[in-house]
Amino acid sequence: GDLWAEYTTPWELLDPAPEPPGGVLLQVQSTQPEPMGERSIFESTDKAIRNARDLIYIEDQYFRMPVMLDAFQEALDAAPGLRIVVVTKPVSLLDGAKKWTVIMDEALREMAGDRYLLLGMEAYAAGHLLDAEVASPHFQGMDIHSKMLIVDDRYLSVGSCNKNNRGLLIEGEMNVAVLDPPFVRDARQRILANAAGRIDLDWNRSGVEIAEDLAEIAAANAAIKEAALSSGVLPDP
Repeated sequence: GDLWAEYTTPWELLDPAPEPPGGVLLQVQSTQPEPMGERSIFESTDKAIRNARDLIYIEDQYFRMPVMLDAFQEALDAAPGLRIVVVTKPVSLLDGAKKWTVIMDEALREMAGDRYLLLGMEAYAAGHLLDAEVASPHFQGMDIHSKMLIVDDRYLSVGSCNKNNRGLLIEGEMNVAVLDPPFVRDARQRILANAAGRIDLDWNRSGVEIAEDLAEIAAANAAIKEAALSSGVLPDP
């Protein structure tokens, strides 16, 4: 219970710093393996998902955290209007843990149905892959590296921890979680507008409306890609 060791140079505890104006409520969280056994990222993520009532938005290079499936189920049961949107990178054939991505995706599809939307991002370019003289369409899956969780318009978590069991339970990771509606609403507007490429839309409407918009944008992009690849004609910018 001592504050310092016996032979430490004498010092006095400073008074707490005054709260800065315009601050937000946040917590620095971590995953630390044994012997520390710190899992505050897991605890915060679990609590946030269980309390979701409108929208869970995940943007991460991985989506394989079956340890959170019970939390998703509780939230879906409690809130019929809840929507889950996940943006992640394509699963590589060389990915040794791709099985768990498939398990996670199938489990959520079974419990959430059309209330769950899994999306990816692609870059588009005109390439000379088939003909040195004529440019043809080329699409490339994007290697998303963000590790973002937004729940409703109240909670945001970001840091080094991926959405997998390893990061939540075993590895050394650090995140910052913010519980502040004005901050989260501003961040959600910027993040979803950037992800969807639609800065003209209001991304702080209901989760139902947001999921519908993202599904329509994804379907339109898929149709453009299919038409471009089948015809070899470059799509309009």
